[in-house]
Amino acid sequence: MTNDLSDRIDAGEMWEMICGENSLLNLFSRTHGLRLLVQDIVIETIASDQFEAIVMRDPDDGKSPMIRLSTACYEHMLQHARRLTKVAGDKGLYPWKALGWKIDAFSDTDEFSKYIAGVALDFMILHEISHIARGHAARYLAIEPMGMSECRGNEPDCLSKFRRLSLELDADSVAVYHMVTLRDHFFANAFLYRKFPNTSVYISTVSFSMSIVFHMLSRADRSSRRAAKRPRLLIDRHAGLRHPAPDIRAEFANHRILQLSSSVPERKEFQRALTRSNTLLRMLTAKDTAMDGNFEEWEHEPSEVADFINLLVDEISAAADEGWMYQGTPMSEALRALGDI
Repeated sequence: MTNDLSDRIDAGEMWEMICGENSLLNLFSRTHGLRLLVQDIVIETIASDQFEAIVMRDPDDGKSPMIRLSTACYEHMLQHARRLTKVAGDKGLYPWKALGWKIDAFSDTDEFSKYIAGVALDFMILHEISHIARGHAARYLAIEPMGMSECRGNEPDCLSKFRRLSLELDADSVAVYHMVTLRDHFFANAFLYRKFPNTSVYISTVSFSMSIVFHMLSRADRSSRRAAKRPRLLIDRHAGLRHPAPDIRAEFANHRILQLSSSVPERKEFQRALTRSNTLLRMLTAKDTAMDGNFEEWEHEPSEVADFINLLVDEISAAADEGWMYQGTPMSEALRALGDI
């Protein structure tokens, strides 16, 4: 994907979005309990046209966890959001209205695209932090010192067949947990999230934004591994990949969101919000749109999706038994203080 010049952002601007005064990470650092999740993490942003996200050790001290992100991470997500909203515009739709917003919530599709890309970037950062908080990164770096890359390099041979895929779902789970359970805290204290009118709109917008992340990481993961002929079985299509297919991740994330509802009425509200998001995404990514064909490849039979998710959930349990998850550390205690993951 080639970046349009209007999508460009420099490394300092991206760092400000992630760590600046109005960022979620800054809010975490100022919140009792949550600061334990981010206090030792270094964020580095680099100017690059290559989509790159990696958890590594800070080269300055050789031990602190560092998350390194290229500017292309945000640029590609913004460009993709713009492409989706252009499809909506061509159909005469206000995409934000389809997610529950009022018609006048945004001045145009470009403003909405930037908003979606901002929420998507926050989810992506929380996903990377979750790899650290859960202990995946420490265990992984002991095997592969070059880092836990989201989009390039080879997996260590000693990893079981589905281990990395399961760790991605586990990180999604923790990121979703924070996005859902801390929503009132975000509404009151995070600049980007004060715009949300209610929880229902928030859930539909977050679900839509997560799909952008799942798509971009899947593209980066598969770019050098695309086979001439895709295997028929879903389980075989994941050979050598780091990330479950986007529809697998979306299904798992949506199920996780429903799990986090606190009552039957709230669960119904969440379900309606997710239905709005899923309906809009399918409409905007149908085969007759200007999309590049990647989205059609996501769709699999529901029973096959459920079986594969259950396989990866079992692998998460196996990873925990083998010491891939932190127990009793400040980070896990912070998570426990906020509720059971």
